Amino acid sequence: MYLLGDADTNTNDSSLDTSCEGKWQGAQRFERGTQYYRYLEQIYGTSVYTTHSQSIVPGVGHEARSMYTSPAGVAALFA
Repeated sequence: MYLLGDADTNTNDSSLDTSCEGKWQGAQRFERGTQYYRYLEQIYGTSVYTTHSQSIVPGVGHEARSMYTSPAGVAALFA
């Protein structure tokens, strides 16, 4: 399960990789996560989505507590 906060779009976060390699992956974490999830299909085909899934958590940035206590986070942990 890939949980992505749709508000995780800060490009000035001091812990965000801003190297050329990091920027190549996307401008911020939300973009990087969505691109990585799409990349899985290119490498493994659509069958990868039988064992991998993505959930977008509305209104959440780079905050573990908010992510894990969201309905999507609780479902990912305890479903």
